[in-house]
Amino acid sequence: LWNTTGTIVAGQGGQDKGFNQLNEPVGLFLTSASTLYIAEYANHRVQRCYQGSSNCTTVAGSSSGIIGSGQSYLYRPLNIYVTTNETIYISNYGNNRVQKWDSAASSGTTFTTLSGLRFLWSDQSTTYLYVTDAINAVVRQYLSIGGANQIVAGQTGGGNQILFPYGVYLNSLSNQLYVSDLSKHVVIKFNSGNVTGEFIAGTAGTSGSQANQLNGPTGLRLDQYGNLYVADRY
Repeated sequence: LWNTTGTIVAGQGGQDKGFNQLNEPVGLFLTSASTLYIAEYANHRVQRCYQGSSNCTTVAGSSSGIIGSGQSYLYRPLNIYVTTNETIYISNYGNNRVQKWDSAASSGTTFTTLSGLRFLWSDQSTTYLYVTDAINAVVRQYLSIGGANQIVAGQTGGGNQILFPYGVYLNSLSNQLYVSDLSKHVVIKFNSGNVTGEFIAGTAGTSGSQANQLNGPTGLRLDQYGNLYVADRY
């Protein structure tokens, strides 16, 4: 059973820009070595926090929280994915682009531009990158080496199940894609090769606080046993 009392592992110094401080942490990524990466929406940076340390290090963006559109800056990062070689893919929401930031680099490169981007995820081999496009109500799949993308969930214009895709997660074992819909208040599962899915959590079109309802779901993950965890925003 889960312990209902949590432990602070980052951000003990109040809401500011110090190494032990955070300001609107939105996206989290935990590596197999238990290193925590945090996308700070209001500080416009990505922090790396080693297990057991109360201080974090800025690994992408400005450590002092400076906003910018240049390759060394971020603007309202929402979500991150970290590869085994510590390359970071960043959903840089304010600049309408996905930034690729290599390990120890002082600046990133633009992987793709997308005005409707929200969250992103990758497969275990980092062959593909999956990005939710909220404006067009679809999930896009990109080759990690770059190039054109294809729609793997939903249909352009919002006419087929997805209304406002936000979170995305790929089960690499089953190759099934899980998408949270912020406006429909549901989680939808898509089988490989099928742009239509099935509702597996929440009640479509109805928000609420009951056990079978969601209200603005965002981030989601599966554990090794197939249990689904959903961040219910409202």
